Amino acid sequence: MSKLKVLLGDLGYYNKFTRQTNYIPLNIGYIAQYALSQFEADIDISLFKDPIKILKHAEECEPDIVGLSLYYWNTDLNHAFVRRLRALYGDDLIIVLGGPSVGIDRQELVGLFRRFPEVDAFVINEGELGFSNILKSRLSNTGDMWSNPIDGVVFRRDWKLNSKSDQESDDNLCIGRPVGLTLDLSTLPSPYLSGILDEFLDGEYLPMIQSSRLCPYTCAFCVSGKNKGKLRAFPIDQVKSEIELICHRFSDRPYMPFLLSDENFGILKRDVELAEFIMETKKKTGYPKSIFFYNDKRFTETSKQVIESLGEINMHGLILSLQTENPEALKAVKRKNLSSKAISAAIKWAVDRNMSTSTELIFGLPYETRESFIALYKSCVDKGFDSILGFNLFLMDGIELNTPSQRRQHQIKTMFRPVGTYYGELSGEFIAETEEIVTSAKYFSFEDYLVIRSLNFMYYSVFALNFYRWFFQYIRHCGIDMSKFMIEFIAPEAGLDSLSTRHIDFTKEIHNAFKNELFETRADVKAHLKKIYQENNGKVIEPIRHNVYYGSRMIYLENDWVSDTLLATLKKFLPADADDVVLKNAEFILQLCSQERVSLRADAVPEPMLVSYDIVKWREDKFKGPLTNYPIKPARLGFSIGSDTVERMTSFRKEFANYPDKDFYYEAMDFMSRRELIYMLDMSSVS
Repeated sequence: MSKLKVLLGDLGYYNKFTRQTNYIPLNIGYIAQYALSQFEADIDISLFKDPIKILKHAEECEPDIVGLSLYYWNTDLNHAFVRRLRALYGDDLIIVLGGPSVGIDRQELVGLFRRFPEVDAFVINEGELGFSNILKSRLSNTGDMWSNPIDGVVFRRDWKLNSKSDQESDDNLCIGRPVGLTLDLSTLPSPYLSGILDEFLDGEYLPMIQSSRLCPYTCAFCVSGKNKGKLRAFPIDQVKSEIELICHRFSDRPYMPFLLSDENFGILKRDVELAEFIMETKKKTGYPKSIFFYNDKRFTETSKQVIESLGEINMHGLILSLQTENPEALKAVKRKNLSSKAISAAIKWAVDRNMSTSTELIFGLPYETRESFIALYKSCVDKGFDSILGFNLFLMDGIELNTPSQRRQHQIKTMFRPVGTYYGELSGEFIAETEEIVTSAKYFSFEDYLVIRSLNFMYYSVFALNFYRWFFQYIRHCGIDMSKFMIEFIAPEAGLDSLSTRHIDFTKEIHNAFKNELFETRADVKAHLKKIYQENNGKVIEPIRHNVYYGSRMIYLENDWVSDTLLATLKKFLPADADDVVLKNAEFILQLCSQERVSLRADAVPEPMLVSYDIVKWREDKFKGPLTNYPIKPARLGFSIGSDTVERMTSFRKEFANYPDKDFYYEAMDFMSRRELIYMLDMSSVS
């Protein structure tokens, strides 16, 4: 008997805006590896990221089984591919979907089958056992492989979706015994070490590894919140061998970030040993120069050791994602944050070690209001976080908040928007991804949503893109609420008395963009993107990630009015009898902000500034006190750039030199580390 031809896909979009977000398909690598460990003599398995390549392969050689990883960023892509397969091969082909977007609730599963009527089965939770059980059933059944339940799998019996009620459809689901979180990871060989991921190691795919599985926390806004099981770890020697392999293979691309995909790296004591091993291997290979991971939600001694061990290569330092501090909201989403005392202690710990701290917030959770969220921003600023990022809640398959009962209880209303530049064509069919944004609820209006959307943009620009960060920290110590200042600065109605028509035009444009990114239906989003695509002769040209796009414009292309407008806005907030020193220092800070930004189009390091404050020390102290606490004798503040940054910048210019400015600076935010876009500062005395 010939081998079963199995195709596995973790499909993504390929255009000039997505090159920094495509990772090695470790997920399907594990599924393939486990399947081969069980049925190597009986299956021929191939892995794909590129939808064009997998479609060409399927058209040239008819597969027996196709398995696809499903998440909100590739849902329409998967659907188009599945429809194409059915058109080619009819019902003879077995099509299986799995991944984070597959829920565990029966009604969720009914909904998935209604949306994907072409799919034979869904694998619940982790995919290795469920998918291998499908292979086992297919290999052992010459007749109907769907005659009995399959562990870890849900499939439908013979029923017509359009002629059945929800209850009848529910009754026709066949759900196997739940096994998706029980796999002994010591029985799962490494797809890196076996070589089945080799084809993805030499291109532009970003590397990732996983050392443990399961999140013990049950957040209702996260796909991991539905999983209940035991925290499990891969054999530590296997993980170390993977680290060695990746560090050697990527030593010629040291600036490509390394992702640890554990949901809470630092939750296990052995994670300290792994962190130290990464640093030891880096010394030998030069890779990685940056690493990203989510540390444990708790701030334990193990977390401290992990973060401290990884030191300067840790991209985001200490992450304490609060999401909300509203007690009712925390209860509603089944989350418990660290106490304020513990957060302050953690930030002090990081400051003492010159580490950055960051937090993430979500607007739109149950019981959160416009006022409570603005107060949350102020709380995070006062606590001294280096990075504060706010997001608007979106609902996706597989999370508890995206259930009919939760939607009714909290009177959730939503609209849809594009997912970045995830759109294009597959086999002549236009495809586009969408996300469902919570735009109002029992606790806030659509107008509140728009205010917070603008505020999230401003905090992102200041704290993630370093837009005039010195200035915003300065005004805080003038007794000005940072959020209220930002709202005034970015509000189109406030811009009517602006010093610059450019400011008025920019604020109107950005507010229109925030409104116009929203659509009533997914079909409306798709039609909008299709029109753009066709008008540009089949090219993906629009950088839809508004925070990065407008943030980079505000930094590089609107800088002829920004400083004057910020100063004018400051005057609105200051009392009439404010000390002249306040404005004089503000002008100095604005000059610093405009000069610290690295010139990207040409080599033009600014001349040193004469300063009367130790602003380097002020930054090292996380801006805890006012600038006036740091007086010094007149000194020179010099600007410099490291040799590594010069090399990186040269590479960037070579690749993007012909891009128009809007795209050029937009790309810089992804291509280069954002720390590289700011000059290094050094102080020297005036002779």
